[in-house]
Amino acid sequence: MDNRPGAGGIIGTETAVRSAPDGYTLLAGIEAVHVPYKDGGASVAATMANEAQFTVTPLPATLPHVRAGRLRAIGTGGEGRSPQLPEVPTIAEAGVPGYRSTGWMGLQAPRGTPTAVLARLNEMVVKVMGQPEAREQIGRTGAEATTSTRAEFAAFVRDEWDRYARVIKAAGLKVE
Repeated sequence: MDNRPGAGGIIGTETAVRSAPDGYTLLAGIEAVHVPYKDGGASVAATMANEAQFTVTPLPATLPHVRAGRLRAIGTGGEGRSPQLPEVPTIAEAGVPGYRSTGWMGLQAPRGTPTAVLARLNEMVVKVMGQPEAREQIGRTGAEATTSTRAEFAAFVRDEWDRYARVIKAAGLKVE
């Protein structure tokens, strides 16, 4: 399994198209036509209107519609099941081993920000994210509130850069 996320599925599709026809490279036996929408909201609206059969978009964009019965979630992209939809399997569980596609947000500051200021900011973010009200409000959107140390977050960001750099290189993409 060689998961190649990005560009609305185009990277993985191009990888499969260019692969040797040896039966080992398959985008999970799904045949689909990529329809580029302006944003995730437009793809969700098209799916609800039955103009598209499925969409791959962040959970916060779809969770209210799933809960209202207007959409059916068939898989989530995290390494583990979403606390908001524990009955929905991960895409890896559903038959695409190694699949992981998640969004994240983090607080960053300019290089040279004093260490004491960074430590205080981290302390305050961890404190706020530890409050049940904040966690509940974030959870209602479909997101998960997590915190880390500054060093853990820096390592995570480096890992994300490395992961996407490998995808970009493998797909032969170049900035124009």
